[in-house]
Amino acid sequence: MTAVAAHAAGGNDTACTFVDYGTERAGIAQSLDYAELDERARRLAAALQARCVPGDRAAILCPQGLDYVVAFLACLYAGVIAVPLYPPDDHRSNERLLAVTADAAPAILLTSGDGRDAARRVMADDPRFALIQVLGVDEIDAVPPYRPVVIGPDDIAYLQYTSGSTRRPAGVEVTHGNIQAGAFQILRSIRLTPGEAIASWLPLFHDMGLVFTLITPLFAGAHLVFTSPYAFILRPSRWLRLISDHRAVATATPNFGLDLCVERVSQSQRVGLDLGSLRAVVNGSEPVRRQSLQRFTEAFAGNGFRAETHCPAYGLAEATLAVTAATVGEGASARDFDAVALGEGLVRLAHDSTTPARTLVSCGRPVDQQVRIADPRTLTETAPERVGEVWVRGANVCSGYWNQPERTHETFGATLDGQSGWLRTGDLGFVFEGDVYIAGRIKDLVLIAGRNHFPDDIEAIVADAHAAVRRGTVAAFSVEESDAERLVVVAEVDPGSAAGLDAEVLLRTVRSVLFPAHGVELHRLVLVRPGGVPKTSSGKIRRTECRERYLTGSLRPAS
Repeated sequence: MTAVAAHAAGGNDTACTFVDYGTERAGIAQSLDYAELDERARRLAAALQARCVPGDRAAILCPQGLDYVVAFLACLYAGVIAVPLYPPDDHRSNERLLAVTADAAPAILLTSGDGRDAARRVMADDPRFALIQVLGVDEIDAVPPYRPVVIGPDDIAYLQYTSGSTRRPAGVEVTHGNIQAGAFQILRSIRLTPGEAIASWLPLFHDMGLVFTLITPLFAGAHLVFTSPYAFILRPSRWLRLISDHRAVATATPNFGLDLCVERVSQSQRVGLDLGSLRAVVNGSEPVRRQSLQRFTEAFAGNGFRAETHCPAYGLAEATLAVTAATVGEGASARDFDAVALGEGLVRLAHDSTTPARTLVSCGRPVDQQVRIADPRTLTETAPERVGEVWVRGANVCSGYWNQPERTHETFGATLDGQSGWLRTGDLGFVFEGDVYIAGRIKDLVLIAGRNHFPDDIEAIVADAHAAVRRGTVAAFSVEESDAERLVVVAEVDPGSAAGLDAEVLLRTVRSVLFPAHGVELHRLVLVRPGGVPKTSSGKIRRTECRERYLTGSLRPAS
């Protein structure tokens, strides 16, 4: 808030530009300079102050665009706790949206455009939302004067809902102090300066989109250029065009974004594309694959892209995003580890081709915070080069989960070597030659015949087995059958390329690769239609939910 006001007073530099592809294929750009952004945020904050008291929650249900930016800032200006969400959809289930809204218990819903009517329709029949006000961000007329509020570093700025279950959503309490710490950590990492541009398609309700591509550039006095996730998925070249046209120096994406560009950006769309301005493509939110980095580099080298621009990183909402990152300008580092040893918790390189190997990309080193590897059973630090749970401690680590004291204590209340305040991430990882490597989620480990297997490796093998298998839509898990744990894989297939697919042949192909590489037998391969593998709002596979659907017979098999 203070940063935006300061930049507003200093001139009319552009704060944010949204390129809307909803009505025009070429896109319509809309911009706000810092003075305009500050003025709009203050007007909306005044309207919030007339309807709420500090500490009330305001759920943001605006579509991706400038109104979303204004709504988020206005909440901070008014001392109201923002709850970044997304508009309801008449054509899909809104169960999670309703569950999160009920958990946050907002006093007001902030909407714009067509979202107003949709919000009213979705909320109308639920008594939990009978008293919630609805305010259109783009409908602010006469308002009383804005009254500046006193905000402390420990005051909650917003609730970041993570990919927890629908039955019990988890809202991370992010304070104003956390925001400042997290933003400055990223600024120092990517060396962003005033006037430089960040380009993005990431959803603003997701922590990576909110912290990296909205909060961070506003702190720096930089220029955010963004579009919607839907626009990117429909035509991935739009993201690259934003980078090229605005000479963006940094951007961020989950790994699948790189794959999508390689597969769907045509040669004609690459004409005139210049990616030479980039110094950091931050890659996080899901496992980073060496093959994806190499393919992207090869595909766009002719457009000025440099391999050293890749910047793999690791983070989570509970740490206000960033935990570790590769050093900007050094590129990605990948090593081949002994897969069997990793399953036993030991870190050893695979020294020859006869050793089953697991390739992992380094997530770099801690960004102005402490990172330790702890044994999740004994809650003590592991010996060097052992696999354990990643623990984090720093000013960016949040205070807890909204209205969940027990879960807060379990996750945020760890103690190590007499120091309190350690965050238990739930991620397995290790430190090798000073770099942090992430091996997987503790809850997703596949235990077969007494050995641990990481589902990401199994899923990658299945995805590479046939062109009809949709990359990023494979789930591996274990089930108990005949008094033993068995490996099951569920994979989506693309109807357009599945005409010649023989499920039995695919099963044999996967088995022929999987067993020599990982020493595990595939019990069953289930092929489902697009959308059949459940995901989080950020695109992560919901393996536990997929397993439940398998056990209850509710998966939608491919025809």
